This record gives sequence, C-alpha cells and structure tokens, in this order.
Amino acid sequence: MGLSAEDKIEIQELVIRYNRAIDSGDAVGWVDTFTADGVFESLRVGTFTGREELRRLATEFWTEPLYEQWRGGQHWTSMPIIEGDGDEGRLLCYHLMFMPRGDAIVRVIMAAHDDEVVRVDRQWRFRRRRVRPWPPASAEQAGSAFQVDAVDILGLAPATSS
Repeated sequence: MGLSAEDKIEIQELVIRYNRAIDSGDAVGWVDTFTADGVFESLRVGTFTGREELRRLATEFWTEPLYEQWRGGQHWTSMPIIEGDGDEGRLLCYHLMFMPRGDAIVRVIMAAHDDEVVRVDRQWRFRRRRVRPWPPASAEQAGSAFQVDAVDILGLAPATSS
C-alpha cells in the first residue's frame, strides 16, 4: 500500500519547516529536518553528511561571506510528487528562491529536488536531499532521478499504435 494522504501532508510540512528554518537562520530547526546520518547534496555548495556537517552548513549560511548573497531570501517549493510505502518515500519537487533587490523581488535560483524521506520516531525526515539546477544543462545532468511516468489526465497525448 502506498503512502496515505496524511503521510503526504506531513512530508509537505517537512519541506515547509526546512524552508522556513534556513530562511530564518534556525540552524537547529533546519538540521532537525534530516535524519542523524542525513545528506544534503547540491552541485552549487557541495555535499554535507550527518548532523555536524549539516549544522556547519546551516550556521555558515548566516555567518560566512560566501553565502551573504543568499541571505534574506525565501525558498519556495512547488509541484510535489510524493511516492513511497510504509516508512520510506521519495519526493520530487521544484524549488525557487526569491530575493529582494531594491524595489523588486527577483528569482535567483531555479532548481529541482529528488529527495529520500523516512519516518523516524513517527516523524518524517530527509535521509537525502538532492538539489539540481533547473533546467538541466543536459540530460545527463538531470539524470533519471527527475524522470517520472507521465499521466495523460486530459487525454491530449497523441494516440500510439501497437
């Protein structure tokens, strides 16, 4: 049996807690969205494994000059596809980051996530969070991780003959 609607809502709330924590400088809250051996993987900033490395990244995001250009923005995610069974799941979603620039709000990041989530002590957490630029520079960069079986819900796909 697949994940329940309640599980899917809890996984979406996990993403919301993750975004709000990093955007507000809550390193402890951000790290708490991961398992103890959780992994954050980004082509832009690198791979961080385990609570200590994750806490260092979240803290440096708000203290180190390297990340200054990203502070004060908001991470937004959309169009989640959540699949799984029991206590394990997969989350695919898009990710945008917006920043204030003078009198305007500009998009500074457009990416896609392919995440592994697990339920630990009755709470969903990220086991692995993979962030990739979108659109991908190549099919290899996108990889099969972002391929999802399409469903033609409107009946618009051309008929195929067998």
